[in-house]
Amino acid sequence: MTTPPSFTHGSVVNEFPTALSQTTHITWTSSSLSPMDCGDAVLLSAESTSGVSGLYRFSHHGTVFYATADEKAPLKGVDWGWELAVRRLLPPRPSNCNWAHISDSVVWSYKPLKEARYVWHPKRIDIRELDPIKHLNHKVVLCRYESELVCAKIARFEHELPDIEREAQAYRIIDGHDIGPRFVGHLTENNRVMGILMKYIPDTRHGTSVDLRVCTSILGRLHELKVLLGDTNRNNFLVSADGGWAKICDFASSELNADGDKLKQEEDELLTSLEDDEFDEEDGMWDIYGQHRFTEVPRSEYRI
Repeated sequence: MTTPPSFTHGSVVNEFPTALSQTTHITWTSSSLSPMDCGDAVLLSAESTSGVSGLYRFSHHGTVFYATADEKAPLKGVDWGWELAVRRLLPPRPSNCNWAHISDSVVWSYKPLKEARYVWHPKRIDIRELDPIKHLNHKVVLCRYESELVCAKIARFEHELPDIEREAQAYRIIDGHDIGPRFVGHLTENNRVMGILMKYIPDTRHGTSVDLRVCTSILGRLHELKVLLGDTNRNNFLVSADGGWAKICDFASSELNADGDKLKQEEDELLTSLEDDEFDEEDGMWDIYGQHRFTEVPRSEYRI
């Protein structure tokens, strides 16, 4: 039997027993920590490579905590991406900790989390205020907010924050130019900015080569503001049902104050991008993903 851990300098260590089926016993030496059982934690996001590493984001008692796993974590195969398998390794979380590292033991700690530094819009919206409807992809969710359909895009993990910052900067430049969706505000998690919210544009489809004229037109208007889109794959263009107009919906790869040569090259290569189906996804492939969180998890928790 492993010796129960104690609290030291903000970290709590839980050693794994040799058999995972055994009960892990933990002794808390500081009552002020108010440890909370993680059995009801909800997995929101995950990135993992079996046997190598894992990165996880959980909602728990109205807040969000993160977990990492290294190659010593007692996980096998698909367990690296399975909510129950990861969650059962977590000992109770001290209320002042937001980060767990899973190895041959688990260490709880507090980590100051980075946030998006570029904030221009006056409105900040806690993600819990959104009523999620369905995922459009792994980072974008169709939601309802104040009776409007909106699209929420978040940095699930810190390494995705630069994309959110680039998009926020681009939306500031195009504000009022009718090039993309209307920017609604900045999204927060645990009071830190880590996402953006845009108005949903209904009755559209992704661009194709037959939409070259309207896609060239909207890309040209973006270029007039010296903004390079940086990724002209056809899924980044929303085209009206009648093909009469287009909007741009993804600025994560954008570049401000781009020089003329780069802008012209992007225009010249647009047709090739619209013909390429490399980034296409099957219709409805995201319709089921995350639905249990949207319908079963209480609104007091983060669901995105």
